[in-house]
Amino acid sequence: NGEVVWYIDFADGVDFDRVCEGGVFNIDDTTKDVKWGVVGANEPETVPGELGEFDGDGRVTSDDAVYLLRHVLFPDTYPINGYADFDHDGRVTSDDAVYLLRHVLFSDTYPLVRWTY
Repeated sequence: NGEVVWYIDFADGVDFDRVCEGGVFNIDDTTKDVKWGVVGANEPETVPGELGEFDGDGRVTSDDAVYLLRHVLFPDTYPINGYADFDHDGRVTSDDAVYLLRHVLFSDTYPLVRWTY
């Protein structure tokens, strides 16, 4: 449902013995200043169709990014069926539409990855 149920800001430091009752794993210098969180979600583990394909033409193109932006502005008129939180902040916003457009233009730099929480 998008509610943040757990949150740590590593920029402020963290007591690793207290977090998750035994520690945090996979933490190194690349996670410095990164905000991490676990978000509750009621999404299915698998999503039908190709990730990022929203307009129904079977391909991921800039039209899908435009469709996603229209969904953000007018969700009742432009419904989506599938995962769309491409920047992994727990919300579907215009930033996700921009990320999708970047994926279309630079797919190696902006991969589409579905996170499960």
